[in-house]
Amino acid sequence: MAYLIRRLVSRNKRRFQQNGFDLDLTYVTPRIIAMGFPAEGREGWYRNPVLETKQFLERYHKGSCRVYNLCSERESSAEKLGAEVVRFPMDDHQAPSLQLMLEVCQEIDRYLGESGANVAAVHCKAGKGRTGLVICAYLMYTGMCTSGEEAMDLYSAQRTLDGRGVTVPSQRRYIRYFQDFLHRKALPHVQPLQLQQITISGLSEKALEEMMVVLWVRPWGETAARPYVYLALRQGELTATPQFACGNCEGLPTLTIADASVHLHFPPESEDGTHDAPWLLSGDIKIQVFRGSATSRTSLFYTWFNTSYVDGNPYRVERQQLDKVRKSVQARACISAHFAHVPPFHRLPDPSEGGNGASAALDPARAPHHTGLTDPSTPGACTPANGEGTGAESEPANCHREHDACSAPQRPDSNGSGPEAERRCVVHSGPSESLCLTSDQCGWSRQSSAWPVPPCSCFDVIMCLCLICKIQQGAGQPRGLQCNLEQ
Repeated sequence: MAYLIRRLVSRNKRRFQQNGFDLDLTYVTPRIIAMGFPAEGREGWYRNPVLETKQFLERYHKGSCRVYNLCSERESSAEKLGAEVVRFPMDDHQAPSLQLMLEVCQEIDRYLGESGANVAAVHCKAGKGRTGLVICAYLMYTGMCTSGEEAMDLYSAQRTLDGRGVTVPSQRRYIRYFQDFLHRKALPHVQPLQLQQITISGLSEKALEEMMVVLWVRPWGETAARPYVYLALRQGELTATPQFACGNCEGLPTLTIADASVHLHFPPESEDGTHDAPWLLSGDIKIQVFRGSATSRTSLFYTWFNTSYVDGNPYRVERQQLDKVRKSVQARACISAHFAHVPPFHRLPDPSEGGNGASAALDPARAPHHTGLTDPSTPGACTPANGEGTGAESEPANCHREHDACSAPQRPDSNGSGPEAERRCVVHSGPSESLCLTSDQCGWSRQSSAWPVPPCSCFDVIMCLCLICKIQQGAGQPRGLQCNLEQ
């Protein structure tokens, strides 16, 4: 019975069936293994049983295998596997940052370089999407494959029976981003873009009755995306605005429906100079569309892209390139992001297509370390978002890392003093309730992990908020906001 269940769950993936083993596991190369999660208890009935996985590793690679766990949602036990485990958390069905992809490749390459007998076993939950993304990146990193397409074809042929390996469009997109990075031997310059409008077309009438759009942002140097703003449309409404605001400040987006399409408008810098352009975004962007309300919602689709690789205006993503699309979504569904200006993007020639681009192999000894990916001496890096000055208050969000030349904006002192102490943000927590938060009280947490944010202003306070927020009281003062919005 367990055999049949595992076969059904593994579906199109090749299995290792030798010497009494029957595991959801494949050798992509003689030294790179792709496998499903090593599970215990009832889950071991339909995934790889951890005991059988341990026996496999001990028989074939005792003392010379390191396991790489890509799951953000769970850990794997080194003790129960009998092998060292290194964890690089990535969310399921999502696109990780280029920095994280590079870090995984560097770590695997260091380990395999220690001994010719060493083997890397990579797994996520099902052992296909995130696992394939990392293995494809590594195949290009070492020069075994010269393009993303070649790497994905090799992985698909080795890992699956039907040639469907990495299938999530955004993950495939980021494999191509990584290819371009390797050809350039440097991460792309941080390219902030001024967002003007997002248009979502091809939705059904039912979806338009009650829907929600969420914009996620993952700045350069960070591994987790934060909900930047959401707009919810209730039944019978044709327009929607955020359900939170900051005093009397301007610059918040609006949502309207016209011609069976949803339009999100992001206002530019005001003519009288009362507020700066608040929608200057850089890094990884995720646009997600839900059907339903705050209490009952269903994700219809989403997409990831990086602002440094936007090569058209508007930037369009058709249905076949959207992620996790519900069957009810029409074939003409599309997301279009309009920006104020998109500088020309010159993609290097692809060697696999007969071009004269540089080799895809990046010398590990010269590979940029993750602490120096955003080089402040490089044009475009650590440039103040408002283009003025270099003081603490003008530092961009992507310069918060310990090793960056730029430092993050200073938070106010614990007693409320400091340069940002006067910025107060009004959060509407109910029909008639509101709460005034000073910048040192604004926080965001996800899965019990606190993520500090820059001091609140009229425009960046929305980074502290999401759709389902609960004001938590502690010691007589608000402690922040708990976010339960699913990605």
